[in-house]
Amino acid sequence: MQIQYQLTYDDVLTFQEYETRYSTRHKIRGRLFHFLIVLFVFLLVVWLMIPLTPVLFQFENRSTYYILTFGLAVLIALISAPFLKKIYVPVILWQYKQLFKKTKDRRWPRPIAIILKSEGLNVKSVHNGIKEDIDVSWESVQKARDYEDLYFLYIQKREALIIPKKAGTITTEQQEKLRELLKQHFSNIN
Repeated sequence: MQIQYQLTYDDVLTFQEYETRYSTRHKIRGRLFHFLIVLFVFLLVVWLMIPLTPVLFQFENRSTYYILTFGLAVLIALISAPFLKKIYVPVILWQYKQLFKKTKDRRWPRPIAIILKSEGLNVKSVHNGIKEDIDVSWESVQKARDYEDLYFLYIQKREALIIPKKAGTITTEQQEKLRELLKQHFSNIN
């Protein structure tokens, strides 16, 4: 069976989003980012409140100012932590978009033709007049993921073939055949 489609910029960004949300590397980086941004909020509140606390509150004991300042900073950092956790993925996707703009990346849309066979895939594409013809055996596909309107067939740890499954890109018959073929080789595809 042969599937022909245009790999789009949005398909690539969806793959980057999936990687950012679910890869081990980004989970670790996301936790570190979250810790650092919460620490930044804490330090910012402390920095702002140290000069403001004596002006706003009249206490005789200087340690009360510090307790109030640090207590308020901890409270604000804890309240903001759940919201700050959600900004990692949008920040990383924004960085990818800026990188694509800065490098004037013109790889998309890109015509792709995939021939699905019982022993593997043959992927053909053209970019800047350079023709690629790659044979990939099913054994060399490390994992397959079904995400939104795409399938990701990982041929390396962070590199995947992106195959759309949305209507209008491939026919309903092709969608069914593709799903059945992927189910034969990967247990996580429904």
